[in-house]
Amino acid sequence: MKKLIFAAIFCTFATVSIAAQSKADNFLGTWKLTKTKGSFSKGATINSMILKVSDIGGKLTIVKETQGEIPIIKQSFSTTRTAAYKISGASTTNIIPGQYGGVVVSYLDFLGKNKLRLRDTVQKTEERRQVIPFGGTEYWTVSDDGKTLIIEFRTQFSSSKAFFSKE
Repeated sequence: MKKLIFAAIFCTFATVSIAAQSKADNFLGTWKLTKTKGSFSKGATINSMILKVSDIGGKLTIVKETQGEIPIIKQSFSTTRTAAYKISGASTTNIIPGQYGGVVVSYLDFLGKNKLRLRDTVQKTEERRQVIPFGGTEYWTVSDDGKTLIIEFRTQFSSSKAFFSKE
């Protein structure tokens, strides 16, 4: 009888884990920026962006490689940022270095089979040690054929869209 109860509990947890895992599968892989609409940041131009999305230990892990330029000072930039979001939807802490960096609390919400929302809120900066009322939300939508990803970026100051193709 104990073995039967254990087996039932194990199957329940395995089913829940597989269901959560399959929600993320449509977003996994390498995505290359094809075009943008709107302004991502004031004064900067994005020339290329590659997203490498994987599931590592129950976290949707996103490595974002961005190259661009700041025309006003004629300077190029290249950045790589890694962020992780718990597939379960629980909060995740990410650290972002630099002037506007700090401790970021991040959340992942699945909004449907091919849609998710990523929410980030900066809790503390390295320099100021204070809460900043800044955060961003990204809405990710994968096409039904799984070849196109559209990301809508929203902050309290702007909104833009980026279109990616799967490599």
